[in-house]
Amino acid sequence: MRTDRTHIDPSGHWRVILVAIVVVLAGCPGGTSNTADDVGSDVPESPSEPAPSSTAVDSTPITRTSAEISSGTDTAVRPLTEGILNESFVVGTGSNRVRYTITSIDRADRVGGEFGIDADAQFVVVGVTVTNLGDNITRVTGDAFTVVAGDGERYPTDGQAMNADEDALLVRDLGPNATVRRILIFDVPPTRESLRLSVTAPQS
Repeated sequence: MRTDRTHIDPSGHWRVILVAIVVVLAGCPGGTSNTADDVGSDVPESPSEPAPSSTAVDSTPITRTSAEISSGTDTAVRPLTEGILNESFVVGTGSNRVRYTITSIDRADRVGGEFGIDADAQFVVVGVTVTNLGDNITRVTGDAFTVVAGDGERYPTDGQAMNADEDALLVRDLGPNATVRRILIFDVPPTRESLRLSVTAPQS
């Protein structure tokens, strides 16, 4: 009598077990670590810094400018030295607020070109930029400027020299936010030292 026996391939049995183990391991959480190249990972990233809100307080220290320091005064005095160039300051209050910037400081024996005028002593020529910060028209004149020497001697703008140079600031009406660039001319002995520019606020 022949007995039928089913042949079982041992390698196929182990193949089924191995597949089952792989399936179980694949479903376990935390089995692998996430790298920077993972895409679509469900692992939350480290919390980032919150975006600043519109009401956040700026903690940056406030640096007061020369304009803020001089603001609200009827007169400002600035030293005529290289260090003052392109530094702005404000004179006046309310609708009479005017910003001044000294752009150049020179000395000359003559101004106005070939048909100009010679200095009695020596001309100090100061370049200025003037901006009206008020809401109304402001009249700026050369009379608002004076050079003061270290010994206290005062020198107003030289009328003849100012009339001889077309770039001089004589009389100028400035509308709100208007700016003008001109020069101021003073006749000052070269022996005078520690010169300063005194600026008076325009009259309303």
